[in-house]
This record gives sequence, structure tokens and C-alpha cells, in this order.
Amino acid sequence: MSASRCLAVALFSLLAATEARSTSAQPALPKQPPAVAPPTATADAGQLAREGKALLGKGQFDVACAKLDESAALDPKSATLLDLATCLEKQGRRTNAHQTLERAAATAEREKQGLAEKTARARQRALEKQLALISITMPAGTTLALDGVERTATELATPIALEPGEHQVEATTPGKRPWSKKVALQAGAREHVEVPALEDLPKAPVAIAAPARTNSAPPPAEPSHRGRVVVEIGFLGGLGYGDVTRSETSVLDGLPYAFPGESGNVQAACGDTETIVGAGACTGELRAHSGGVLGGQLFVGWSLASRLHAGLRALGGTFMPGGFVAAGGPAISMRVVGPLWLGLGGVVGIEKHRALLVGAYGAVPPEAIGKAGGAEVAVVLGDKLGATIDIDSGIVGGGTVEIAVALLRTRGASGAPNDGGGVLVTEAKASPLAGSLLVGVWPSVLAGSKGIAIVAPAGVSYRFH
Repeated sequence: MSASRCLAVALFSLLAATEARSTSAQPALPKQPPAVAPPTATADAGQLAREGKALLGKGQFDVACAKLDESAALDPKSATLLDLATCLEKQGRRTNAHQTLERAAATAEREKQGLAEKTARARQRALEKQLALISITMPAGTTLALDGVERTATELATPIALEPGEHQVEATTPGKRPWSKKVALQAGAREHVEVPALEDLPKAPVAIAAPARTNSAPPPAEPSHRGRVVVEIGFLGGLGYGDVTRSETSVLDGLPYAFPGESGNVQAACGDTETIVGAGACTGELRAHSGGVLGGQLFVGWSLASRLHAGLRALGGTFMPGGFVAAGGPAISMRVVGPLWLGLGGVVGIEKHRALLVGAYGAVPPEAIGKAGGAEVAVVLGDKLGATIDIDSGIVGGGTVEIAVALLRTRGASGAPNDGGGVLVTEAKASPLAGSLLVGVWPSVLAGSKGIAIVAPAGVSYRFH
């Protein structure tokens, strides 16, 4: 063999050995652990589960069931759910126990607890011999109630366990005849009910009245007030509602929270976004605010016709105990019949209200999202729970409705009544301040990127026209 050929064979062997070592030495990708509850919630859930199990052994079923249910809500474990199902059976609540065993089996499957899953399924099958299972199918858009309780599509996707005996199935759809059926169920039975397409309700006949004959002369036409400036000033009071469910707030700055890292829990602090990249941004969960509102309104426009005014309307008020709302925009107002005025308007403005802090969440770095089970983890508020904070909703927009009645109208400069349609007409002669005194409501809805505000004020105003 030539020297060049020997050298080529040696180089090929060396490259193959290097590739084999590189492949065998490459570590396997670590499996992402399932999402876990925060440490504090897990500890509380464990303590509640132990207390509930001890009370179950003593026969104190009511207290035991309450503690086990609270534990499962904080940190659902298959063992806790199995104990809760036992407690519910002791109370005679077999259908609830059946539902809880379904949860226990699904949880055990996620936990890879094969024995717990088999135990839950076996107990479920044993209960089904004492209960009855009913499955229901129905046309799309149908609302279904079982024994007077409305059932969701999710609940109806699987058979529902019921106590043996007679049960009522009811189906309704708008514009259709209601449908119902009584089903007698035996222990261990499996029953299927198919709801048929519901029949249309008969349409009520429309009576056409014959035109009334009259020899009376038509009423005199009202004087025209088209082309006049219209100004309305009013005072308002009523109810206000502001809802911003999540918002950043400096009240959370400094609060610690933890998320799972490569070698254990990593500590972060709200407001500190520099120490750990991707962490430290916290938002508060807020309770919606409702309370009184006091303020006023102003309308400036033009009389397009005797009964039609168009212009700009502004509303503003102060929330109690804190905050405010101010908005305005184009509006139209029309006297539809007698003294009744109706109107619509679009508004843009700002809103600020006071809310209670009921929860908080801290950001998790992208590399830890898998272990944390999401992009946020809960933050323990401590003494910050229930703190009152002022929330600025920013720029908001929406609409307003006018429903008003003219109680009083004054005569114009000519001595003729103006066209405000008041219930009463003053006897004062020529007056440059002709107009109408109105009482009504001006409900408004405003929405922005952070939430909504609803204001429902009533008040009194005077419209010069």
C-alpha cells in the first residue's frame, strides 16, 4: 500500500472516532417538570389535606369535606381527591363523589400515579352500579336544563351520573316551543336522550286598525325655531362603575416572589427589572369600583329643525370616594313626542377611579416559563392585600344616551310658546331666555385599553333655544 493511501485511511478512521465520541458524549435534553403550585399554596394545601384526612377518620365528615375541598382547590393532588371522594360518599353525596373520582383519575394520570388512577377508576365503576348514567344530544343553539339546572356543553360532552329515580329534561330555544321529557332511571342503568328539533312558535296576527274619520280641523302648526343656537346646562348625580382588572402599580414595588430555576427557586422582586432579565415586572389584580358620581353637563349646538338639535355634549363628574370622569363629543337630540326628548352621542375623554388590590402576579423570564407553568407566578401581597390605589384608565371612548322630559317651557320674545314641548307653559311675556326645563338620565359607557367605565347619572338641566 502506498504512503498516501495509508495516510488517507488513517485520517478517515480518526474523523469517525471523533464523531462517535461527540455523539455519545452529548447529554440528553432535560425533561421539563410539570407546573407546580407556589410553595406557600402547596404547604397550605398539604396541611389542609392532613387535617381533613384526620377528621375523616374521626367521622367529622362536614368539616373534613370542607378542608379536603379547600386543599384540592389550592393544589389538586390525586390522593387528596380520593380522600375527598370518600368523604362525599360518607355524606351520601354519591353524584359529587363520582365527579370527584373522575378528577382524581385524570390527576393521577398526569402525575403518572398508575395505582391511584386504577383505584379511582375502580371506585367510579363501583359507584356507577349504584347510580345511573344519562347522555343527552340536542340540536345546536339549544339550551338544556336537567332537573331545573342548566347544563353547559362541556358537561353534556360525557355521560352525567344521577341518583336513581325520575328526572326532568327540558330544552328551550328563542322563538321555539319548549320541549320536556321525564326519564325514569334505574340503578346501574345507562340512558340516552335525544332532543328533537324544536317547533317554531306561531306568529301572532297583526291587527290593522281602520283610519279614524274626523271632521275636526288640524292643529295649528308650531312656530319654527330652525337656525337658532341651542345651549343646555345641567347638574347631574347618580352611579358610576369603573373596571380595570389588571394594572401596573408602584404599590407592588419591593414585594418578593419566586419562580423555578435550573437549580431551585429563584428570588425576584417587583419593580426590580435589572437584577434578573425578564423578571421584576408585576401587575396587580383589582376589584371593580362602584359608587356615587356628582357632576354636570353642557350641550352647545344648532337647531336644525323645530324638534331636532345637533351639536357637542360634554359630561364630567367626580367619583365618590375618589376619581373622576370627563368626556365629550358630537351629539344629537330630538323631541319625539309631546315633552319627550331622546338623543345619542359619541364621547372621548379620560377616567380615573379608586380600586382595591386583591392579587398580584410577577413576570417570569422566558427560559423559566416551562418550569413555572406560565409567563407569570402569583405574588404574596401580605399587608398590601386590600390596599386602595388610584387607577388611571387613560383615554377612553364610547357613547351616551339622552332620555329627558321637558317639565316647563317659557315663552319666546314674541309671546308664543317655544317648541320645547314642556308639560307646563309659563305666562311670562317676551323673554330673551326662552327655553325648556328638563329632567332626565344620560347613561354613558366608556371603554379604553385598560378597562371600562359606566356612568348612569340623572339630573335637571335648562335648554335655551
